[in-house]
Amino acid sequence: MLKVLRSAAFAAFSLWVVGAAAHAQTPDAVSDEAAAAEEGATEAATPAPGDPSFFDRDPLEVTPTVCPFKGRISYNPRVVSCGLLSVPENREKARSRMIQLLFIKIAAKASGEQRDDAIVHLVGGPGGMAPGYAAALLFNHKTRNDRDIYVLEQRGIGFSDEFCPFVTFLNPADANASTPEAVSAAQFANLETCFARARAARVDLSGYNTIENARDVKALRKALGFDQWNVWGISYGTTLGQAVARVDPEGVRTLTLDAVAPLSPGPEIWQLGFHYERSLKILDAACKAHETCGDQFPDFIGRLRETAVRIGGAPVELDAVDPEIYPSGKFWLFDSGVVGAPFAALYNADQYAALPAMIEAFAERVERGELDTLRLLTTGAGYTERFMSQAMMVAVWCNDGEFQAMAGAADADREAYPVLGKVGATSADAANIVAICKRYGARARDPALYAPVTSDAPTLLVEGALDPITPPRLAKLIEPGFPNSTYVEAPYGGHGPSATDDCTINILIAFLNAPERAPDAGCQDAAEPPAFIDPLFVTDAVGDLALAFAENPQSATPSIALAISSVVVLLFAALTYTVSPVATVLVGARAYPTGGARPLAWLVALLGVGSALALLSGIAASAQASPFVLLLGLLGWTRWAIVGGLVAGALGLLLLVMTVRARGVGPMPANTLLGLVATGVSAVGFAWFLIDRGFLPF
Repeated sequence: MLKVLRSAAFAAFSLWVVGAAAHAQTPDAVSDEAAAAEEGATEAATPAPGDPSFFDRDPLEVTPTVCPFKGRISYNPRVVSCGLLSVPENREKARSRMIQLLFIKIAAKASGEQRDDAIVHLVGGPGGMAPGYAAALLFNHKTRNDRDIYVLEQRGIGFSDEFCPFVTFLNPADANASTPEAVSAAQFANLETCFARARAARVDLSGYNTIENARDVKALRKALGFDQWNVWGISYGTTLGQAVARVDPEGVRTLTLDAVAPLSPGPEIWQLGFHYERSLKILDAACKAHETCGDQFPDFIGRLRETAVRIGGAPVELDAVDPEIYPSGKFWLFDSGVVGAPFAALYNADQYAALPAMIEAFAERVERGELDTLRLLTTGAGYTERFMSQAMMVAVWCNDGEFQAMAGAADADREAYPVLGKVGATSADAANIVAICKRYGARARDPALYAPVTSDAPTLLVEGALDPITPPRLAKLIEPGFPNSTYVEAPYGGHGPSATDDCTINILIAFLNAPERAPDAGCQDAAEPPAFIDPLFVTDAVGDLALAFAENPQSATPSIALAISSVVVLLFAALTYTVSPVATVLVGARAYPTGGARPLAWLVALLGVGSALALLSGIAASAQASPFVLLLGLLGWTRWAIVGGLVAGALGLLLLVMTVRARGVGPMPANTLLGLVATGVSAVGFAWFLIDRGFLPF
């Protein structure tokens, strides 16, 4: 759970280097002239991206290998296999060194007729690591029912010769700072250190760009022996997919672009405040149309703004758990984090139903100063589970000209959306990154290489209506260049619905099977709005228990053991008191009179077990609604599960009293006495666990 919490909390901040301060040039930096001299001459001033001569040095061979993630990701070796592809680091330089790229094959399911038009899936980022991405989305995706899927880990990422894997780990004492400016300065310094070390290792940062990535995809196709395949990209994968359509048009059977980011850099994608407010307004309209949501959360957008402004004036300081990551022992929550968490939640449509309740619960906690459970984010759980290569992302965006576009759009967006716009960068931030990149050879390339793409390939353009980072208007920008395209919009979809939404997945499969005709997208008309949840039951109980376990497992073990043992005894008692009357009748025996204690024990056991199961179900449902919910409380109905447990405890005390009275009337069989006492004590024990751990319903 903590891994999910951490990854979700920072999903909106993969652009980790866009803080709020500039950083001076470090001693390791080199001058622009020296960098240019080291880069060497290219083979052509403005080469055509698909020029066959670029592939003269490509061996176009693959080397099978044991998957380097074996033992970390569960998979069937008969289904998942890996290989290495050798490619030049920069095909535009005659003496460029060779690097190796990892690719993963996910075999089609054995059942049914297998098709020979494989899929190449282009992951997001840039910088998305292929193994975790493939495991999360593709191992059981319906597209592999009858097609093989290939995933190429892009150059400079993970197992594909990553050139700077430690950039997010460097100098934690500097990054653990009390102001956004100091945090940002440390991140910029780490980026510069990373690039300086890469240059010292003879890494050519200019080779890490979308055009070279697209050439790698073409090289993999040719090395695998495919004449054509289906190109399917999500997020940055759509940027790469457009480049593949230009570099390798003959190899594209179909093109699916989901959550579109145009290949041609422009200000539109970096208007994050504009996108964010648009998504929230769509969600707000759905909330107001809901039978209860509009009344319960009449202005959750305003509440979000108010809370961010409050935190902006006085950042929250918390005691950190992990001293390795937070050497100062402190953690500071800034206003960018307040607006960033809902922004991250908008990526995932499954979290929409809980978002208004989460914003309201967080606002209440801030007002009351009750934010201690946020310390869970400082435990370090999942810290080494990296899903992005930030250094490669920065290099690609510098070479592609994206940071330059960001520099031109960021300030206007922040001025128009002064609160929500803080999920993005400032122009100074972007310009600072451009300067760092330039010092190490990652300069904006010829814009002609990134001109809008035109392709006659059958194309499926997919968008989620509430996507906060690549909204539908971006797909509309590129649509004119794809005359054989079909546009599909998931009405309540998030980022990348072709990976998770059943309706969109079925549309994708229909398109792949018959690309010559537009797929039927009628199922989108039946899309249901989010089933908004009621206000949260705001409690620290789950968070405090998780914190106690993270800080000192021994301190939490006794209470957890008490709860488990109590519920096990109550479960056994419930079964026994349900079955024993039937057995007594069948054998013709006569039950020993207990003065009503036995039926009460049956009721106590059922109520206690029911309460425990309902509470566990509530915790699971809360986590499923959103991992952020568990930082704030539980779904509202779980308080009644807790009430049931407390009532069971009170009745357990009554049961013990009745058992003592019945025992005073006369001798009682040992097994009867033991069963009644054990049931009563266990009910009291479970109730004590609820009280001791803070599970108080009101």
